[in-house]
Amino acid sequence: METKQAIRQVQLQKRREMSEADFWKKSEQIAKHLTRLDQFCQATEVYLFASFGREPDTWRIMEDCLKQGKRIWLPKIAGKEMDFFPYEKKECLIRNRFGMLEPDGTGEKGTGKTGMIIVPALTVDKEGYRVGYGGGYYDRYLKEHRTLYKAGIVFSCQLLKKVPRCKYDIPLDCVITEEGMFRFHR
Repeated sequence: METKQAIRQVQLQKRREMSEADFWKKSEQIAKHLTRLDQFCQATEVYLFASFGREPDTWRIMEDCLKQGKRIWLPKIAGKEMDFFPYEKKECLIRNRFGMLEPDGTGEKGTGKTGMIIVPALTVDKEGYRVGYGGGYYDRYLKEHRTLYKAGIVFSCQLLKKVPRCKYDIPLDCVITEEGMFRFHR
């Protein structure tokens, strides 16, 4: 089995090779599938991330959340920890050391007790395990906030049969691609 680092390189390359038209078309399909998910429709709070680079676009999802009156929480990284803070508009976000947009970290923190969390990933396997960027931020957060419904979003070309995992990895409840939604039963 490939190492996580080798998988990251391959998956990042797949994203780079995707045409601009395909990227936007597939991102739109992912957003449509996600916003039809029962857990999304029922959630009053959505823990999301501001898409970066060639990650599936999350800005449309944020717009849908705001239109539906859902509370949006975005992550802020501080050292090795990550907390979520309210999102209201893009202009209030700042770039962190990785170049990603995040809240300034003032105001209340999300409790992470109710709602759903949409998790970034470079790949997801058939059992719901993901390979992220390697910082462990989401696994640490999810370990402490197990009641959130966990959905990953990736392009279908990024699904794998199996990825390496360790005892700290937290599996997702489902993954959404442009082709649809896949639930993982535990």
